[in-house]
Amino acid sequence: MSSDIKEISKLKELLCRKKVSKIKSKYYKAEKKIYKKYIRDKEEDSEFLLKSSFIEFRKRYFNNLYTTINNIVDNSIGNLESDMLEYISERDRYRTFEVISLIKSIFDRNHIIWALYDEYIECRKDGKCPETIIIVVGQEYRNIALNIFNVLGERVNNVVFLINNIKVQLAFTFEIENNTYYLTNNNIKYCILEDERIPILTP
Repeated sequence: MSSDIKEISKLKELLCRKKVSKIKSKYYKAEKKIYKKYIRDKEEDSEFLLKSSFIEFRKRYFNNLYTTINNIVDNSIGNLESDMLEYISERDRYRTFEVISLIKSIFDRNHIIWALYDEYIECRKDGKCPETIIIVVGQEYRNIALNIFNVLGERVNNVVFLINNIKVQLAFTFEIENNTYYLTNNNIKYCILEDERIPILTP
C-alpha cells in the first residue's frame, strides 16, 4: 500500500498548482523573449498587432494544453479496469509459462517423455490461462515425475501440485472415446512458444 501512496503523491506533484505556475512562468518568459526580438527594428504600430497575436496565441495554447491533459486523464480513468485485468492476465500467463519452462528443463535433462494438453494452447490464443495446467507423462516415468514435482511444489492432492502458485496436474494416461492410452512419442507434436519447443499431446 505504501508504494501506491508514493505513486499517487507523484501524481499530485505533477497536477498541483506548483506545476501550473511553472508552465505559466515559462510561457511568459517565452513571450517576453519573442516580444524583444520581434519589436526591435519594427514600427510603433506593430506593437499593437504583436500584443493582439499574443492574446490569441495564449488562448489557443492553454485551451489546447487543457484539452490534451484532460483527455489523457479521462482516457486513463476510462480504461482503468480493462487495463488492470489485461495486466493481471499477462502476469498470470508469464508465470504459467515460467513454470512450464522449468518443468521442461528438468524433464528434458532426465529424458522424460511428456506433453501438455492442448487446452493450454487454446487458452493462450484467447489471452487466458487454464485454471490447472495438465501434463501427461509416460507411464514408465511415473515415480521420477512425482518425485520431481514433490521437490518443485506443494502437493494439493494425489496428482495436483502448486508450483509458484500455479496449479499443475500430472496425468499418466489419456482418453480417446472412452479408451485409455499411455503416452508415447507418436502422441506428441511440438509447438514453438516463446522460443521454447514445447511438446503437445495429439491423441
